Amino acid sequence: MKIPKSLKIGGHIYDVKLVESDDIQKDCGECAVDKLEIKIKKTMPQTMQEETLIHEAIHAMNFGLSEESVQYLSMAFYQFLKDNKLLR
Repeated sequence: MKIPKSLKIGGHIYDVKLVESDDIQKDCGECAVDKLEIKIKKTMPQTMQEETLIHEAIHAMNFGLSEESVQYLSMAFYQFLKDNKLLR
């Protein structure tokens, strides 16, 4: 999957940025709903960037979910997309 420059989530356009490790406070990525921004660490392997994009998009869709729930959903959904050859 190519990491897009932006995503439409819940009627809003989120900027997606691949950033250096110093520009991010979390391990792999972060979602700032108030800034409509998703950051992904660009030094990670492509598969980790893809799964992180899904993870942060789930946060943007429902910030009420626990981190544990988002982690489970993002990993399961990413595997579903990969196994069924739905990613390009």
